[in-house]
Amino acid sequence: MSKSLAPPDVRSASSPPPASGRVRLPLAELLPGVPARDACGERLAEALRRSPGVDRVELELEGDAPALSVRFDTDRLTRAGVAALARGHADRILRRFRHERLRVEGMDCPECARAVEHVMARFDGIGTVMVDFDARTVAIEYDPSRVGRRAIRRRLDALGYRVEEGTRLLRWGREHPALAQTLGAALGAAAAWLVERLLPTAPGLATALWATSYGVAGWPIVRELARRPWRKRLDVHVLMLLAAVGSVFIGALEEGAVLLLLFSLAHSLEHLAEGRARSAIRSLGTMAPRMASRIEGGAAQEVPVEALRRGDRVRVRPGERIPVDGTVLEGRSAVDQSAITGESEPVEKTPGSPVFAGTVNGSGVLEVEVSRLSSESTLARMARLVEAARSQASPAQRLAARSASILVPVVLAGAAAVATLPPLVGWIGWQEALYRAMALLVAASPCALAIGAPVAGVAALARAARLGLVVKGSSHLERLGRVRAVAFDKTGTLTLGRPEVRRIQPVEGAGPAGPDAVLALAASAEAASTHPLARAVVRAAKARGLPLLEAHAVRDVPGQGVDARIRGQRVRVGTLAFATDGTSRPAMAPGDGAPVTRPGETSLFVSVHGRLVGVIGLADPVRPEATEAIRTLRRLGIRHVAVLSGDRPETVELVARQVGADEALAALLPADKVEAIRTLERRHGPTAMVGDGVNDAPALASAGVGIAMGAAGSDTALEAAPAALLGEDLRLIPQAVGLGRALGRVVQQNHLVAVGVMVLLAAAAVSGRAGIGPAVAIHEASTVAVAFNALRLLRWRPAAEG
Repeated sequence: MSKSLAPPDVRSASSPPPASGRVRLPLAELLPGVPARDACGERLAEALRRSPGVDRVELELEGDAPALSVRFDTDRLTRAGVAALARGHADRILRRFRHERLRVEGMDCPECARAVEHVMARFDGIGTVMVDFDARTVAIEYDPSRVGRRAIRRRLDALGYRVEEGTRLLRWGREHPALAQTLGAALGAAAAWLVERLLPTAPGLATALWATSYGVAGWPIVRELARRPWRKRLDVHVLMLLAAVGSVFIGALEEGAVLLLLFSLAHSLEHLAEGRARSAIRSLGTMAPRMASRIEGGAAQEVPVEALRRGDRVRVRPGERIPVDGTVLEGRSAVDQSAITGESEPVEKTPGSPVFAGTVNGSGVLEVEVSRLSSESTLARMARLVEAARSQASPAQRLAARSASILVPVVLAGAAAVATLPPLVGWIGWQEALYRAMALLVAASPCALAIGAPVAGVAALARAARLGLVVKGSSHLERLGRVRAVAFDKTGTLTLGRPEVRRIQPVEGAGPAGPDAVLALAASAEAASTHPLARAVVRAAKARGLPLLEAHAVRDVPGQGVDARIRGQRVRVGTLAFATDGTSRPAMAPGDGAPVTRPGETSLFVSVHGRLVGVIGLADPVRPEATEAIRTLRRLGIRHVAVLSGDRPETVELVARQVGADEALAALLPADKVEAIRTLERRHGPTAMVGDGVNDAPALASAGVGIAMGAAGSDTALEAAPAALLGEDLRLIPQAVGLGRALGRVVQQNHLVAVGVMVLLAAAAVSGRAGIGPAVAIHEASTVAVAFNALRLLRWRPAAEG
């Protein structure tokens, strides 16, 4: 009798209910050498989803170790069995698909990179194409049975880009030219030092090696100066070059070489630091998947996201990132929008809900209609805005740049004085004076001063975007850190902007019996209206399951209410005067004598043939997190919080009391809000304004910093305001203020270190207590320290504000 064969580690089914296990499998081990966001990761996940005993597979691409999270039936599989299945699927995928990373020449702009991705992905046999513009590389996934490497190179050549070949070491050198030059200079200096000590009879060889080190480390400085106009050449490069050349003339060859070597190393590390900050910004644009599952003729087909057009339908499976901005057509799921809006909790999505590219679907399957092209998505526009903000210098950056441009001529004049005056009066000899002058050129060079603010600004902008805040320049973020008062718009900002029925008060003996009858009558008349209050009444009636009666001759009177015929009766819903033809007393409702309005409510009066039958009280609920946000702002040192609104004074004052604000300003027109902001700034200092970005545009523009709230998907808010909060969680406002203050502190720290080291070293150099060697070491160490201090902002956490 033959025995049945089972997959390794697969257990037979048993009678008890199946138990669930989970295992996390690193992608780097399953698909070595394959980029984490390559389509092969999704192929592996899909293959595992179809495997017997596997319940769910999630592709986790965030963090330093992308992985597959697999939930499985422990009655059918073990952890080792899941790993074996994954390795088997991965081996088959790797045998079918190849991956190449090619370095190309001729890529001059980010638009070129996007064009390469779009055109190459259209060729038969080529899957994922990812271009790194800064590194000038193209990562291509292809099927070798359909297209070869030579054909891929020919296609890149046809597009005008030449593929560079070479060993891995040569390719590394091309990708990191500054570090490669530093390494070459270090090897030359080390060889010269060894020759001087081991072969003292060959001074010519040592001199040649020192000259080689000089040339390799100094050539980038000469090339940089040659590229600049004459008026822009007086900077730290000139100081370093003069110090190195001067060292040759005074016989301090070794110290001059070390100067150029350490200067080159410091600048290489600065470029790495700036590259990390830029990469954090560029990563915003890579959060959306490259491929999407488009539904055509009832079947799903994997296509590049760039091929999607408005109106296309895409399917998003559990655990996948949503590829486009769109609207849910079918399905229900909770979506993690933290990458876009900063919201900490998943948001429930149902048919009609908007979704955004780069967000993560939960446990349900969604079918989404594309509303924006991939290049127009909120994520793509956010990445472009933050990238553009990098080039906008903040006041601290402009001050540092001006200081550096003034300091360089001053240092040159000071070095000339040190080199000539002491020998002329007989204090020291000419050679010693020249040596001190060279040391002064190094000591007083404003390298750290020049880079401290720009690197910090880029890092803070990247961190703000990760929190869900788009800021159009670090200058706005710095100003946000200096605010002492915050003004909030009321409707849609402190409140949800969605009125709800709070109270239904029937008039005794006047017609419909009970609250439900009054609500049903009002909803029937308001069913066709688009007014927010009318929609709230209809929602409340539907929530109670009340039937809506057919209305005829419906007439909407702007600013007053709705007039309709229902079952032969004239029904009016609106203001008291409109509903009752001005015959009822405005202060009291008939019957039990309860007030017509209550604080914080808007009243709709319902009448039949002019006789009041009921009152419906509506209110716009305060956001649940508003009080916590304002409390946190006070802990950050915000002295005054105001609420601005065009609503009635009693309603605005009630909201202000509920959230803990200091001041309520009501019945304001847009021009009045602008004047209110100016008054707040005169009384309390720099003021931030938080609004919806549309009707609050004048106030947002006039404030020290305007923050448009809920800007995800909104072109107007993203383009109009200096800062835009993509989500609607008010707790992000104090986080933004905290990040602005952290940026200010880091910039101050960097400037203090830069100026302090420069002054102390300059004094030591002039007095002869610090030679070129110590001055170089301490100066370059301070430059690197400033750069990496700025990078701390990439990991800033709100808790750091205490």
